[in-house]
Amino acid sequence: MADAFILRRQKAKKGLSFSLVRTDNPPISLGSWQNSMDYANGRFMMCNGSGGNVCYSTDNGNTWVVNNAPEWRCFTIRYCGDRWILSGDPGIYYSLDNGTTWTKGTWPLTNYGIYSISYDSVHNIVFASNDYSATCYSLDKGVTWTQSTSYWGKLASSTTGRTVLVTTSGYAYYTDNGSNWTQATTTGMGSLSGVIYGNNKYVAVNSSGVAWYSSNGITWNRSTTTGMGSLNIVTYGSGNNRFVTINSSAQSWWSTDGATWTKGTNTLLSYTTWPALAYGNGSYLTFDSSGYTWKSADGSSWGETNMNLRELMAVTHGNGKFVTVNNSGDAWYSNDNGISWIKSTTTGMGTLYGVTYGNATFVAVNSSGVAWRSANGATWTQSTTTGMGTLRSIISVGNLFIAVSSSGYVWYSSDGNTWTRSTTTGMGTLYGVTYGNNKYVAVNSSGVAWYSSDGNSWTQSTTTGMGTLYGVTYGNNKYVAVNSSGVAWYSSDGNSWTQSTTTGIGTLYGVTYGNATFVAVSSGGYAWYSSDGNAWTRVNESSGRTFRAVTFGNNKFLAVGNTGVVCEYFIAN
Repeated sequence: MADAFILRRQKAKKGLSFSLVRTDNPPISLGSWQNSMDYANGRFMMCNGSGGNVCYSTDNGNTWVVNNAPEWRCFTIRYCGDRWILSGDPGIYYSLDNGTTWTKGTWPLTNYGIYSISYDSVHNIVFASNDYSATCYSLDKGVTWTQSTSYWGKLASSTTGRTVLVTTSGYAYYTDNGSNWTQATTTGMGSLSGVIYGNNKYVAVNSSGVAWYSSNGITWNRSTTTGMGSLNIVTYGSGNNRFVTINSSAQSWWSTDGATWTKGTNTLLSYTTWPALAYGNGSYLTFDSSGYTWKSADGSSWGETNMNLRELMAVTHGNGKFVTVNNSGDAWYSNDNGISWIKSTTTGMGTLYGVTYGNATFVAVNSSGVAWRSANGATWTQSTTTGMGTLRSIISVGNLFIAVSSSGYVWYSSDGNTWTRSTTTGMGTLYGVTYGNNKYVAVNSSGVAWYSSDGNSWTQSTTTGMGTLYGVTYGNNKYVAVNSSGVAWYSSDGNSWTQSTTTGIGTLYGVTYGNATFVAVSSGGYAWYSSDGNAWTRVNESSGRTFRAVTFGNNKFLAVGNTGVVCEYFIAN
């Protein structure tokens, strides 16, 4: 797998050397209004609503180039014969050089909000529909515009010279010349939110999960497949003769005739309220709500173009590999010491907050109170015990797994499958747990530590008020905990704690110990190291992204965090 970003940048100086291994490709910034996309001239072009950008990709969505748009809001982009036409706010523009420069056309209305554009190649007419206002046409491809009707909605033009307009009131209209519009005979089609032409027919979709199809734009037939969810966009792929639509729950549906639809084999991670969907060069492309690009060859099976690791929440090392988990329900494992990563075949495991390795098993825990276990990091099995609350952290000690919950209790298991709750409860929102010197220590959001000799019965520390403690580790005969105020606390017994002399070092989310060194990671993308847990030194280089966790394995520290960032740190003498 090609990493999105690899930079081997090690510093030969005493302390920790730093290398930014990888981070996700930056996602497209989607706007809060309509996003739109089309394909022509060997590129996908999209505009991102209120984002103020026009972006293009020449490699099927793997990478995007972001350019400033001529307006701060751009709603629709379409290729029309020899040019791109873009609707902005408040203007409509055309480009003859693939979006490098834009020229403003003359628009006859004061209310813009142009949400649909189509091109009648037979009569060389461009249509544009204003939201809540009217539809206009241009005989010179976007230079000057004339209002043709007060109807408004979504547009599609056929290869026979007929343009269809569908509306949210359930009506369709058609024209053969741009100036005269006729209402279709079929009415009551629901709130129509998208329409496309392909394979000699028009296909429209509505917010009630129904598609309508027509060979002439006059009479329409209701799809036999219904209940497809709230549909608001549709496209056609000429390469495999498939109409494809995606609903508000991120589920795709496809059809070859507009009548019978088949549910896609997988959903996107999430979907934006204002989606963009297009077909070109053998691929359907769309975006999820975070702006990441998803691609499909058939409109049924979807995958991210760059396999982004997303928000990484925890990391561990075991059996010769690193394993990290994210808040999207995925695990990723690395067989080459954390450099390249492979996505687990098991997905949809919920918001994963913790992962560990022990007893020849990786075990991850999630926010729904479920543990997942794996022998290899690729295939995972859900625990039989569920409903354990929001599990925030997990460790392995010998043949025992210990997980802590934000519900104020601890769970323990010998196999990661069957779990038993501790007799001690009411321990607050627990975020971290560690083991050392024959004692378990857990920390919570109220600035309190708890310790136990068996993982079942727990005692509260006499030291309190240590702030929101996010992580804890053991090494060099002491426990070290870190908090949201940039302070570390250390203790020899888990009961009495001392504040570090180094303070104000950012929101510390994770801490670990290895090679006679404590390492903590922060929201600023920095790592801090200490030999005693009291005096801390910052590594000068920042990843630029929030770190969420850090572990030690194979003689190096590996930190992970937001937007799939992975950094490695080595002890440099």
